[in-house]
Amino acid sequence: MDARHKELGRHVREERERQGYRSRAALATDAGIGERSVAKVELGDTTVGAKTLTAIARALGYPPKAFVEFLRTGDRDLLAPPQMPESAQSRGEAEVSRILSMSKADLLDEAECYDDIVGEGAGEEWLRWALEVRRKATKNIQRIQAPR
Repeated sequence: MDARHKELGRHVREERERQGYRSRAALATDAGIGERSVAKVELGDTTVGAKTLTAIARALGYPPKAFVEFLRTGDRDLLAPPQMPESAQSRGEAEVSRILSMSKADLLDEAECYDDIVGEGAGEEWLRWALEVRRKATKNIQRIQAPR
């Protein structure tokens, strides 16, 4: 593993923690990728592809190609923390609201986009996650609205 991949891995881990992600799984969920992919990046694995790096960069609030460009050029300015990052909790709340407002067709379209951007199978994983978010949110809403 080369030095840039190791440096990027340390940076992603530190930035994930700084932004309030308690686990790799939480970042993976926001990025629409698997937890193992986040782990590979954080460990400095040189086999990680541009799509994975782009998804993580976006989830952390960086320009989409910042991490790919850092590996190519070594320009540390590309790793400067994003301006006024939103907290992971507020991003999560916004994502839940967005998912709840989506029609079934919208959910399927988004899942297809994940397949195109991240890779085959990512859309199905995202769709399962989104449907679970909807199920839990609906259950919580019903619990709150139930007469006591």
